[in-house]
Amino acid sequence: MARTQLESCRTASAGMKNWTGVFLGLSIALGILLAACGDSTDPVNAPNAAPTTTTTGDAVVAPTAAATATTVPEATEGSATPEATTAAAATPRPTVAAQATEAPAEPADDGDEEPQFEGEAVVPPPVLAIAGCAPGASTDEQKATLVKMAEARFAGMTVFKAEEPRLHYQPEARDNRQGGIWLVVEFNGDDVGEVADKKASLDLWMTEAYDLFYNSGCNELTQVDLSGYGEALGRPPIGPTVISHAIVFKTRMKKAAADTVDWASKDTLDFEEVWDVQIINVRWKRELAGLPLD
Repeated sequence: MARTQLESCRTASAGMKNWTGVFLGLSIALGILLAACGDSTDPVNAPNAAPTTTTTGDAVVAPTAAATATTVPEATEGSATPEATTAAAATPRPTVAAQATEAPAEPADDGDEEPQFEGEAVVPPPVLAIAGCAPGASTDEQKATLVKMAEARFAGMTVFKAEEPRLHYQPEARDNRQGGIWLVVEFNGDDVGEVADKKASLDLWMTEAYDLFYNSGCNELTQVDLSGYGEALGRPPIGPTVISHAIVFKTRMKKAAADTVDWASKDTLDFEEVWDVQIINVRWKRELAGLPLD
């Protein structure tokens, strides 16, 4: 009996050893599994983890100023990338500022430019053959003839840069209160050169006109008024100098004075002693006299 108990104890001891080995193996396996699970990282529980960037074989090149479109590469087998499409570049074209083109330098403006004329400053009136009054013509006929003569004498344009019709207003043949015919002519002068040149030009035109009218055979003509227009400068009490186109020189000659003139020698005469000066621009008068303008 004692031997039987001894065998039973041996058998029980061997079974316990077997179970101990099983438990030890399970413990080791469980420890390895726990260690492996502890090293894994769950993206949901790791908010601070840096996102992983997958770099493909085709590098994306940043668009330059000359690029207008970006081509998306074809999707490979098993890839979720859609088929290649051509789309407008997401990056807008850079704005290139146009280079400023410098304008050619212009000469400095020294003030109001004088009218330009190539030639002599004083241009004499053209020589014309103008018919006068017929003998025995009536008053109305003489008036009409004198107007036509004035239109012919002052026909055409002035001879400087800003050309104007020579006649400023239509000539008029009026009834003179003292009797006879009063002829009125207003014309534009040639604003060329200095004041002395402009005045000399007006003198020539007026001299030729007086000669024409008083030697026309129009015996009822008793008075002629001639007015020359030009650039007139005036200085008001307040403000800058005013420039206007106005009468700068006006003369009058009556028949009594005309009858004393030797018209064949008119080029040698001083008509300032013959005609009556009605108007002369103040600045003209001072400059011609050599006086300060201001």
